[in-house]
Amino acid sequence: MWNELIEKLNSQGFVIDINSFYTHTTANGRKIESLNKFDIVLYMFLFEENRKRASEINDGMELSPEEFYMKFLKKWWEWYGKYTVRVKDYEPTLSECKKFVQQCNGILSMAHPNVTFRKWGIEEFEKVLPYYIENGGINAVEINAVATKEWVAAILKAKDRYGLYLTFGSDNHKIWHTDSKHGDFWNINPYVNNSAYTKLIFSEYRDKLGV
Repeated sequence: MWNELIEKLNSQGFVIDINSFYTHTTANGRKIESLNKFDIVLYMFLFEENRKRASEINDGMELSPEEFYMKFLKKWWEWYGKYTVRVKDYEPTLSECKKFVQQCNGILSMAHPNVTFRKWGIEEFEKVLPYYIENGGINAVEINAVATKEWVAAILKAKDRYGLYLTFGSDNHKIWHTDSKHGDFWNINPYVNNSAYTKLIFSEYRDKLGV
C-alpha cells in the first residue's frame, strides 16, 4: 500500500527501505494495514541522513517528525504534492467521505482538533471547520481527553453553531504507553466530566445509552 509514497520520498532525496520499514513497524504487533503516513515519517527520522535531508528542504532548519508531517505530507498544506502522493486504498477524497456519510446516515467526526491545530490554534480550527463540513460531510467533532478548557469551549461553540454531534473519550497511539496528546484509551476530558456536561452528553446520546 505504501510503496508509492515511499518511492516518492526516496525520489526527493530520502532513504527508506520499504521492507525494513514494515519489519520495524510490525515488530510490536502492528498490522501493515493499520499503518499510516506518520509511521513512515517516524521510521524515516530514525536515520541521520533523513533528518539532514528534511532540514535541507526546510531552509536549513531542523524539523521534528510532527512538523515534517504537517508541512510536507498533510493534505492541502504547504508542500503537499511534491513530497507525497494520495494512497487510493487508504485516503478517500472529501467528496467520497461526504457521499458515504449521506448514504449511510453516518457520523463523521473531526478528531482531536486541539492536537491537529495545536500549532495554529483555535482561530485556524474555526476558519477551516466550515470547509470540512461543507465538502467532507463532517457532522461531529471530538473533545478528546487532554483538550484544554479553552479548546472545550471552542468545540462546544462550534457544536452549537453548526449543529454538530459530539464525540468523546480518547484513543491509544502507543502500545502499552500513555500519550500526552491523546490520553489513555477511553479517558474522558475532565472539563466535560461534571454535572452540566454530563447532562449534555446524556441529552446527545440518550437513545444510544438507553437512559
